[in-house]
Amino acid sequence: MYQDKKVAGLWIDHDKAILIETPDQSNTGDFVQIKKIKSNLHGSFGSSQNANTNKISKELHDFFRQVSQQLTGIDVVYVIGPGKAQEEFRNYVKKEGLMKSVVIEIDTADAHISDNQMVAKARSHFSSVNK
Repeated sequence: MYQDKKVAGLWIDHDKAILIETPDQSNTGDFVQIKKIKSNLHGSFGSSQNANTNKISKELHDFFRQVSQQLTGIDVVYVIGPGKAQEEFRNYVKKEGLMKSVVIEIDTADAHISDNQMVAKARSHFSSVNK
């Protein structure tokens, strides 16, 4: 299904994102962890709940923008993570008009998944859709 497409896996939560690709940039080789991107999300910023919410939202959006820039040239990205981070990422890039031609597939994953399990999940996802 994606033989002629450049694919990547992305594990994301509000603290970090981990980009998973094949070293030869195909979708037929072994997937490996390529890059970790750390969030600058700091949490509480004072006594005003509204100010905190706005600051956290801005930092989260900056993080999502930074992550989307790392996916340049990708045709299909499989986004996994705990909670709703993967949905928030997809919704943000769609709303901002980023990654317009990229197919974004999402799934949930445990917050305590190991790096090897992340890589295996991406490999399994793309090998199953290519059959």
